[in-house]
Amino acid sequence: EKGPIQMELNTLSAPATVAMVDSLNEAELYDGVPFHRVVPNFVIQGGDYERNDGFGGPDFMIPTEVSEEGFVRGAVGIASAGTDTEGSQYFIMHQWKPHLNGSYTRFGRVTDGMDVVDEIVEGDRVLSTTWF
Repeated sequence: EKGPIQMELNTLSAPATVAMVDSLNEAELYDGVPFHRVVPNFVIQGGDYERNDGFGGPDFMIPTEVSEEGFVRGAVGIASAGTDTEGSQYFIMHQWKPHLNGSYTRFGRVTDGMDVVDEIVEGDRVLSTTWF
């Protein structure tokens, strides 16, 4: 709702995650889904297409794909409730948080639109997603 956010996804470091995000995108499941969690100076989180409140997700889980790349400003990761419990929820980092390194899947980075990320508040919705 606030503007476009462009991301580059890393299929080499997180092939299962990128494939899953691609499938959910193709099914248009991310369209209209709100950012249910916004923690200033930390993350924005969305992708709960089932309940829209952060307590839902798909009926499957994918493995954790820990990356050597750290969780810096603009990094895009998959939310997790523990090893190998990842689902549809994703987050975008506001700033560097090294305590996430080694525990979460980083599958991409924002290449344009960090100003939009900084303006997002809880409840703002993803209007649509598109692959290029």
